[in-house]
Amino acid sequence: VHSLPFKNSNLTWTSNLILEVHMKNYQYRSLNNSIVQLRIMLLQHTRVRFYIFLAFVALSVFIFRILSISSHISHANNGSHKCSNNVERTRCFDEPLNRLDQYCSYDVVQGEDGSVTFSQHEGWTLAFLAITIRHGDRSPIHSLPGSNHKKIDNSIVKLLDNDAAKFAKRLSSFELQLLDSGDKSSTHGESLDQTLNPLRAFKVSDLELSQGQLTSIGFMQHVRIGEILLGAYKEFLGRITSSKQLYIRSTNYVRTIQSVAGLVSSLLPHLVVDGTSSSKEVIPIRYYRNEQSEVMHGVGTHSSSHTVTHGVGEAYYEGSCLKSNSLAKQQANRFLPDKDVMDGLVSKFGHNVTFKNIAELVDSSLPNLCHRIPLPCSTSSCLLRSELEKMMSEADRFYCERYSGSFGGKNSSNLSLYPFMME
Repeated sequence: VHSLPFKNSNLTWTSNLILEVHMKNYQYRSLNNSIVQLRIMLLQHTRVRFYIFLAFVALSVFIFRILSISSHISHANNGSHKCSNNVERTRCFDEPLNRLDQYCSYDVVQGEDGSVTFSQHEGWTLAFLAITIRHGDRSPIHSLPGSNHKKIDNSIVKLLDNDAAKFAKRLSSFELQLLDSGDKSSTHGESLDQTLNPLRAFKVSDLELSQGQLTSIGFMQHVRIGEILLGAYKEFLGRITSSKQLYIRSTNYVRTIQSVAGLVSSLLPHLVVDGTSSSKEVIPIRYYRNEQSEVMHGVGTHSSSHTVTHGVGEAYYEGSCLKSNSLAKQQANRFLPDKDVMDGLVSKFGHNVTFKNIAELVDSSLPNLCHRIPLPCSTSSCLLRSELEKMMSEADRFYCERYSGSFGGKNSSNLSLYPFMME
């Protein structure tokens, strides 16, 4: 196993690559962590065949920490975070001082994708390229207990990327294709029948969206990523002339389906239409109605936001891998949130905040900061940025330990995601 340094700097959620190149009888693989794939397969010289696989997964915003294939996922903490114990402390890591600003950055810039020129290496042929990526910016899934839910005056704050409506016309190039039995128009409470309707997408302010929906900003993030990757791999992507050469798979969420459509629409612009013509063939996006059938979620303990109702958020399910479930529970039982942080939240919003984990509490507040609207308020006072910074630090630690912890977290993650990685 050989690691090549592929990085996408300044991305809120990392777009990392799995890259396989074949040289004679040897295979080299670079495997970096993240969640959603694009595969391009080129088979030897004149006999060229393409296979593209895109898969979008609706997991937690910190999920790219899961795949701790290499032990260097994190650096020593130096005491800036309060880890559960000294052993666990080395698995947590320092976050930059501008953590909130970094997280809220919408900029998508050119990374090192395509920086290896295989023609420079005699006998090397690019045989397989996989991009695993998350959905774009979304509305919050959780709400903060004890906070006032004041409607934002859209005449004062209007959050809508005007370019999204233009690119949304390309949604007509796609169709949903069910991989298991069931009604394809509905999936565990979330209707998908209007997901790819360009006349319905991104017409209202992002602030008016229901919980867990892709914002116009999030859609355009993926359009931009597609443009960047097209520039990096144009030589190979230009040889794809039919949707029959594509295999696209998404999890069964509106936000993930719209994200992959946005990315593909700019990654392969010669295959899509702009809504004014129907002469091109339709590109299928495959999905499982039953979340338990989708290995992108993992086969261990995972969350689902199809159960979202006001004030509830996500539900958690145990997967088919009993050992992974057991290890995840063992790791989770060792986590205790910082007492000062929780005491501050209880004093401001009441005891009900203790019924949510720290990551859920951050999710209820962070989109406000990213979307430049006031942070949640109680009847007496509002959440401060300094308080959110401390919450974010604890949420980072929560996910660090959950997915790469030495008391079951790392092993649970490896078992849970093994079937997906074997794809």
